[in-house]
Amino acid sequence: MLWLGMGLHAGWNFFESSVFGFPVSGISDVFTLVKQTVHGPTLITGGAFGPEAGLIMLPVVLVGMLVVRVGVSKS
Repeated sequence: MLWLGMGLHAGWNFFESSVFGFPVSGISDVFTLVKQTVHGPTLITGGAFGPEAGLIMLPVVLVGMLVVRVGVSKS
């Protein structure tokens, strides 16, 4: 099951940075399809580290964990 976590993490980082234009782990100097800037409190948005460091990602991560758990338990 380690491959699933690694694949989801790699896919997440690719789409977050190269497609949607958010910084990932403090790195924001990459080619992106969408250029954007994030405004708002760092606690919510994650600031320069990216959305995964902010509280805005908590419900997204919880839903993703639930989806993976349900999928694994059915197989």
